[in-house]
Amino acid sequence: MRYVADQRVVDIPLTFFNSVVLSLLIYFLVRLQPSAEQYFIFLATITLVSIVMKTWFRAIAAAFASQEAAQALAGLSVLILGIFSGYSIPRPSIVKGLRWITYINPLKYGCAISLSFHEMRC
Repeated sequence: MRYVADQRVVDIPLTFFNSVVLSLLIYFLVRLQPSAEQYFIFLATITLVSIVMKTWFRAIAAAFASQEAAQALAGLSVLILGIFSGYSIPRPSIVKGLRWITYINPLKYGCAISLSFHEMRC
């Protein structure tokens, strides 16, 4: 447990630096609204989604003994999370038995937060 906590402490500054670089490029190249408040919400969203997805992939890696199986499931999980984020397939069109995936999907919440504070309204 101590190893996981230490890994989080080391990951946060590195993830924040990567998120700052990525958000500076994306935010101003796409020409989203030039407001400091909206930029910092965008930066916080990217940072939090990055940390959550790193944790997701580490949990998958911890669940499998072989690296190949973990990578296969990680790739499949990104595909599933992307499809069920509510933007590829609208939530009302998703089969009722699979709608629970939208509630545990960090990509859905990241996109919703990011879009709600910018050009589009969710």
